[in-house]
Amino acid sequence: MKLKKNERLRLNVASLILEKNGEVLLLKKTGNRGGEYGLVGGRIEAGESAKQALLRETFEEAGITLDPKNVTLVLTIHRLRMDTPTVHFFFFADHWEGHIHNKEPHKCEHLRWVPFTQLPSNTATVIKRGIEAFVKGETYLELGFKSKHRIPKIPRQLQSKRQQSTNKGK
Repeated sequence: MKLKKNERLRLNVASLILEKNGEVLLLKKTGNRGGEYGLVGGRIEAGESAKQALLRETFEEAGITLDPKNVTLVLTIHRLRMDTPTVHFFFFADHWEGHIHNKEPHKCEHLRWVPFTQLPSNTATVIKRGIEAFVKGETYLELGFKSKHRIPKIPRQLQSKRQQSTNKGK
């Protein structure tokens, strides 16, 4: 089935959950998202992979270099916001090279370390949900979609088999 232009995925984003001593690096945005906290990262440009975009954005925004081998995809959020479908990739790293500093003062007021469990109230919703999901160990979320179909429950036979297989190692 061929989709119309307005039905196609139009936006992909990569964000970095950079951890140090139990805290995550946040940046406070200016401009159109002024006042909201977010993660280092941004849009994936044509021809880039999600990880390539993350490495580029991390250097452009925070002035640090990440070794791609030490960057792990930890969460994907597929969301629909204002009729725009977005896939948001969250990567984790805890090693970097260079000194973290604000390289884009025209877009970012400041960078700061915040405990994972004490995110500012003005953290962008998708970022807050992403960090909370990461802390819980979740790897995939869907946000903003209205289900047109009822999702069937797992048949009882499969539920009992699933229960048996998860109890074997206990």
